Amino acid sequence: MLNIKELLDALQSKGYMQTYYNQAFNDKFSTYFNRPHSIHGVLHAKRVLILSMALSYLQDLNEADTGLLVKASFYHDIGRTHDGLCYEHGINSMHKALALGLIDGERNEENEILRYVVENHCLPDDRAESLDKYHIADRERAIYLLKLFKDSDGLDRVRINDLDVKYLRCPVSKDLVAFAEHLLKETK
Repeated sequence: MLNIKELLDALQSKGYMQTYYNQAFNDKFSTYFNRPHSIHGVLHAKRVLILSMALSYLQDLNEADTGLLVKASFYHDIGRTHDGLCYEHGINSMHKALALGLIDGERNEENEILRYVVENHCLPDDRAESLDKYHIADRERAIYLLKLFKDSDGLDRVRINDLDVKYLRCPVSKDLVAFAEHLLKETK
C-alpha cells in the first residue's frame, strides 16, 4: 500500500509541490471558471493537479509529459457550465483556454496532445481514443497521457462518493485512492 506521507514528501522534495504552489494560487485562477465553487471548480482542479503530479512521479514521466498533465489539470473544466453529465465541456474548455491566452495555440505535437487530452477527458474511452482529427505522431504517448489524466480526474470522484476503481485505467492509479481521499479531506 502506498504511504501518503512518503508520497507527499517525495512530491515536495522533487519539486512537484512547488509547481502546485506557483500555479494553483494565481489570483486569476478562479476567474477562468464559470462556476469556481462548484464540484468541478477550483478545488477540483487543484486536487486533479496534485493527483496528476503524483501519477507523473510514480510513472517517472519526463518534464514535457508532466507539463502537459499540469496544464490539462488546470484547464480541463473551465468550459463547464453545469455539473451534470457533459461530453462537450472538454472542447469548450480548450476553446476557452485558447481564447484567454492560457494555452499556446501553435500547432505542434505538444499542443496537439494537450488538446487531445483536454477535449477527450470527458468522453467514454471508446470515443476518446480516436486520434483522427489530431496531428499527433506519437499516438501511444497521447493515449497513455489521456489515460493517466482521466485517472487523475476520476480519482477525485471521491468528492461525490462515486469512485469505482474498476474504471481506473492504469494499475498505479488504484494505489492512489487513499491519497485522493486524503487530498479531499485536506482541501475541505
